[in-house]
Amino acid sequence: MDRRIDERLTEGAHWSKASIPVDGHRIDFDRLEEADDWVARAVVGDLVVTIEGHRFDVESVRLVTVDDVEPYIEGSRRFFQEERRRDE
Repeated sequence: MDRRIDERLTEGAHWSKASIPVDGHRIDFDRLEEADDWVARAVVGDLVVTIEGHRFDVESVRLVTVDDVEPYIEGSRRFFQEERRRDE
């Protein structure tokens, strides 16, 4: 039953390859796309990397390793503080 459901959900989907730069080196990802949605997956080093996209081209994706996440965390905090202030 599960297999039939999976087949039905992916009837209009198509598998292909996508070459995505990871830290400046092109990696071949397996890509599944249907309408405006896609997912790409590859093994990079000892990690499995999965990217989901909706209404943007996979060709625009560039991945880089981030060693210091603090600026991203701080940016997210500021964003959510601004959102809370606007909602008050």
